[in-house]
Amino acid sequence: GDLPEDQMAAALTPFITDNGLGAGASVGLGWVGKGLGLGVIGGGDVYLAGPNVMGAQGFLDATTAAVVGIGIPIKLGGLRLQVGGDLRPYVRMTGKVGGTQVLGAVMGGSDFDPLTLPVRVGFGLALDLGARMDFGRFLSVGLAVRDITPKMNFTNTTLGGVGDALQAGAAGGTPVVYQILPNLTAGVSLTPIPEGLR
Repeated sequence: GDLPEDQMAAALTPFITDNGLGAGASVGLGWVGKGLGLGVIGGGDVYLAGPNVMGAQGFLDATTAAVVGIGIPIKLGGLRLQVGGDLRPYVRMTGKVGGTQVLGAVMGGSDFDPLTLPVRVGFGLALDLGARMDFGRFLSVGLAVRDITPKMNFTNTTLGGVGDALQAGAAGGTPVVYQILPNLTAGVSLTPIPEGLR
């Protein structure tokens, strides 16, 4: 049967006080072929930590994005260069949550309405670029730059008002501006064992 709220709080307390308690989900759908990639991805996370369930604080973070990408292989004598990139329009939502709110969601209490949770929501457009040079079958060098994007405006709203905030844009409230720095990754791959001996 259903646990009373105090028993549910007692069961969750060790998780929240020791390491924090979180949950997440991610889903995506895509198609790749002939150097073109198309996709839609979405995901979200909720995390809580604190001295007890009622005093716990945390965050929720969710993103939905569409992806349009292209990749081109180029032969340079005996070398192979692969370059590509993608464009990602996305919607991001972030906000703070408390232990009482999460407990209300788990318990399904009649006095808790998740649509009233305060969140910040914003729309962004990001560019990702990458390249990989293959020196034969044994050595590859790669470089990727992710999240090349202008500053992002977030509007304060509620979970239930996300759709209205997106339609209204920055006019829906005073925007909070965030600067997003690109993420640069470089790597080297060495495969010393010939393919026939692996």
